[in-house]
Amino acid sequence: MNITTVELKTLEACQSPQDWRKACDAIKEVRNQEYPDDWWKRVKQTGLMDRIMQRWEGSSELEVIHPESSPEPYEPNPYDGTYSEE
Repeated sequence: MNITTVELKTLEACQSPQDWRKACDAIKEVRNQEYPDDWWKRVKQTGLMDRIMQRWEGSSELEVIHPESSPEPYEPNPYDGTYSEE
């Protein structure tokens, strides 16, 4: 399901990271917690996300978070030296 005009207007109205998160959560909620099929094309590639996030000096750059830098639930496995989820 593609993003709707109403959803795009909701994103455009965001004035804070909290507004953005709330709007994104609502958009995903009607799609089984997935972003719309055309999200990348209509929100990211058009510059819409960058333009909105500049309002609070945010960044739309993708970030990779490694499990080793996450505080929990990853813990060292004493048996093989790897990390496991518990």
